[in-house]
Amino acid sequence: MTDKPSENLPGESADASTELGIHEASRRAKLRRICELGIDPWGSRFDGRQGIDSIRAQAGEIRFRKQDGAWADLPLDLIGDANAFRQWVGQQVPGE
Repeated sequence: MTDKPSENLPGESADASTELGIHEASRRAKLRRICELGIDPWGSRFDGRQGIDSIRAQAGEIRFRKQDGAWADLPLDLIGDANAFRQWVGQQVPGE
């Protein structure tokens, strides 16, 4: 038995690394380093999640807090239009 950890991820055959392309081999090496740090690369369960459809249904409840602490309601016609939203936000905050 050696002190060196296995080069293969769980469920990976010993000769799999010879069959991998350069990009996949690099990704697997990064994944291996993340695992060695004790981090779960696949994440975990979290409670209280909402689907995107329910979030979009709440769009009328979104408020924007200005730098001076005042609140502004988000115009509904901006929802889904990133460029229009950025322009609107730019108008809400003081310039430099």
